[in-house]
Amino acid sequence: MSDSITTISGEEATSVIGREVLFINNLQELQRLSEVLTVKMEYNVILHCNKGHILLDLGGEHHVEVLAGELLLVPAYKLLLPMMVSTDVEARAILFSDRVLKTTLGPQQEIWNRAMYMQQIHTIRSFPWIDALQSFASSLIRDTELELQEEIIFSFMRTFLLFICESLLKGQENMEHPTGSSGREKMLFGQFLDAIAHESQKYRRVAYYANKLCITPKYLSAICRNVSGKKPLRWITESVVEECCLLLRTTDLSMKEVAHRIGFPNPSFFGQYFRSEIGMTPGEYRQNCLKGTLSTDNHK
Repeated sequence: MSDSITTISGEEATSVIGREVLFINNLQELQRLSEVLTVKMEYNVILHCNKGHILLDLGGEHHVEVLAGELLLVPAYKLLLPMMVSTDVEARAILFSDRVLKTTLGPQQEIWNRAMYMQQIHTIRSFPWIDALQSFASSLIRDTELELQEEIIFSFMRTFLLFICESLLKGQENMEHPTGSSGREKMLFGQFLDAIAHESQKYRRVAYYANKLCITPKYLSAICRNVSGKKPLRWITESVVEECCLLLRTTDLSMKEVAHRIGFPNPSFFGQYFRSEIGMTPGEYRQNCLKGTLSTDNHK
């Protein structure tokens, strides 16, 4: 078991079970990891703000404020950068891979996916057990003599994530959801979202994803409408725009290089597409980001 536990930077972050579960005790370390491990965090993130407040840039499009006593929930492959942090802030985070999410939650993962992708829930109030669970997690990663440590960690993650899902369910009780979707449709919809998240070139047609799922474009459209109330093209477009914003904000790639990276046929089409969605050219967007004048109000 000792090979699966690695200290990433001093005592600030500990990686458990390879690099699939990470416990972070320092907000600055989370920001460093987002820059060192990958441009986008390849982890789902649950951040607990115990004291103070934090303003974060989420996905290059949303500014989210996390107050004391709140949990920030971020799905994998979202850029997460602290923008403004109060001087008295105290925060911890757990990062976990999609494999851990699927393995520990099983069918309950649909609760997480619905909240993250359909309802765009970013923060929830922390529950009474959060401090006890964090203390338990700290003791687990310190005890290197546990023979079944990996199994215990997975069991802990299931308990922790089920508490999160319980809180999400309570928050969803008063929300209207599309009805009539079957278990198979929910499964295929989850696979569709997963395919979008992991696709290197985001600009793809609906038929491309339908083919990956071995279904027809018409059936994929019906699934998305039944489960989420949105068409598959809208999901694809939102992912494309987020990736464009991410590259324009965090790299010095040329417009031609960004267009090629996303999968657009040429820079001219990329510019037209971006302007139609954001309301400004890619160049204007990048300049506003550099000047620090861009806010969510600039988006259409």
